[in-house]
Amino acid sequence: MQYDFNLPGNGGQVIDVKGRFVKYRSGTGYIRVRLSNGGYADLLPGQGIFNIAFDSLTIIDRTGLANAGTILAGDFDFRDDRIYGDVNVIDNSKGKVIAGSTFYRLRAVGGIAANYSFVQLFNPLTSGVNISLNRIMLSSDVTNLIGMTQTGAEAGASLAPANKCIGMADGLLKCNGGNVPGPAGGTAIGSFLISANLYTEVAIRDPIVLLPGRGVSFQTGSLNAGIYVSVDCEQFI
Repeated sequence: MQYDFNLPGNGGQVIDVKGRFVKYRSGTGYIRVRLSNGGYADLLPGQGIFNIAFDSLTIIDRTGLANAGTILAGDFDFRDDRIYGDVNVIDNSKGKVIAGSTFYRLRAVGGIAANYSFVQLFNPLTSGVNISLNRIMLSSDVTNLIGMTQTGAEAGASLAPANKCIGMADGLLKCNGGNVPGPAGGTAIGSFLISANLYTEVAIRDPIVLLPGRGVSFQTGSLNAGIYVSVDCEQFI
């Protein structure tokens, strides 16, 4: 059967239903579905849990904002005849935005004499999510070689990326930045020669995925040069 929920940010609601499946039909972002047997899963609209018996459900908001929607749950045989793939009539990219799982940020760090400038994109160890860096653009106020490193240590002052669904919670990615007198730590994995005041896209065929406690940094190859990094990212379990 269908059950409506209306949750405050991080709030919960008990659904009195017995069954073997639950499907998150609609809502405004991540929810946690906790089964009466103690198991749970964090779901986006369209996802579900099947073939596990339960006597009741608790629905918990995971967006930090008001979240209203519906679930299907029970012990009946559920079918979904919609077609997915290239002929899918559902706009998956728009669905991710509406679910509040995609983010954007421009991080700018000005140049300082006798220092290099850097921007670090870091997934906190306690985030509980993976973060996909889908598109990265680099710029600087002078022509120079931008170095790219991977690291397991957070550095610099932090800003959070804005949710693409305006009004929903900011992302968990930390867009750090600062100035250092020497090369950044970490393992070098790439470099990009960019012209002054022009944006250059980081050439990656597939997204870069940051596990909790991991990050990538971009640092100027010239002293007293600013760096500007824009990132398009997505959170997922």
